Amino acid sequence: MKTGHVDRRAKRLRMKSSVLLRNGTGSRMKAHLFNISQYGCALLTENTCLREGAIYSLKTEGVELLVGRVVWARNLWAGLEFTQSLHPAVVDHLATKDGMNIPDYGGDDLLHEMVRHEAPQGGRPFDPPAPKTV
Repeated sequence: MKTGHVDRRAKRLRMKSSVLLRNGTGSRMKAHLFNISQYGCALLTENTCLREGAIYSLKTEGVELLVGRVVWARNLWAGLEFTQSLHPAVVDHLATKDGMNIPDYGGDDLLHEMVRHEAPQGGRPFDPPAPKTV
């Protein structure tokens, strides 16, 4: 039976923080981080589906620009792998800045549940505008 647990190189911390993404052409979009580690993060965009393999810069308050490649995408959800790993202190700072440093002991169960129950068109329960691929 598949449990959804994946072995990771580093612990991931659950969080919720708004960020700004920018692609190679300079297009900007808002997104929300849901977990982060030294090597990557999971995020939810507001109305844009990200393309696997695409490179994005990620800006959040108090941190220099992060750059990552989309390694998985499903509707408005995506996982980015950072091009340069973060120092553990930076990960802790990001995860605690909004008071939500929750170790992700259970693998991806919560994130998988949220992605699985998303509306088929990529919309969320409040039905945002239809997603566009960038």
